[in-house]
Amino acid sequence: MWNAPGTDPPVDRPATAPAATWPAGAVARMLGLPASTLRAWHRRYGLPLSVPQPGRHRRYGPADVDALLRMKHLIEQGCSPATAAGRTFHPGARTDVGTLLTAVRQLKIDTAVVLLDAHLAGRGVTET
Repeated sequence: MWNAPGTDPPVDRPATAPAATWPAGAVARMLGLPASTLRAWHRRYGLPLSVPQPGRHRRYGPADVDALLRMKHLIEQGCSPATAAGRTFHPGARTDVGTLLTAVRQLKIDTAVVLLDAHLAGRGVTET
């Protein structure tokens, strides 16, 4: 194909790959949880999904899996599932400073980091 002098040849750009998503059963296996637990978390705590849901079945994107891993970790560190869901999926919610300090005193560093991140996301550095 001929191009005018001084112009670049056309570039074939690859089509954008669709974002990776997984069904609930696959995500439950990734997390080491029963699928019924994942469904219960959605029903009880109203967990949002980052991937648009065109059909009836939930599809989870990478951000959803990361958030669910944080939630699971908070539960393993001693947070109630409701608190873990709030801290993970609704970071603007009020962070309980007592819970944060308890996590630090007990050296539950991952829990403290998630709680502090939620507090900073909701209030910003100057309000903290």
